[in-house]
Amino acid sequence: MAGRQKTGSRRPRNKPSPKAAEAEAKDPLKQAAESFEAGQNAHQKGELEKAVGLYTEALERDPSLWQAEFQRGAAYFSMNRLADAKASMLGVIK
Repeated sequence: MAGRQKTGSRRPRNKPSPKAAEAEAKDPLKQAAESFEAGQNAHQKGELEKAVGLYTEALERDPSLWQAEFQRGAAYFSMNRLADAKASMLGVIK
């Protein structure tokens, strides 16, 4: 390390630049995928209300994410919210 000076302008190697982080944060498809994955995790834990909310969030960001609609329908079915389950399942086949 002798001869090397520390400069305050270097970022850690694994941290994205501020512009990259901003672009990533605004990417609705990536956010939709993250919400869907979080919904899957909640669903597996039996946290059905939370899962429904996360699937809904994913669909708001990416309405073409049919997997979120399908899983939301399955969660509604498990909660005995049959009308909501039917609406979700019909939404998948549209």
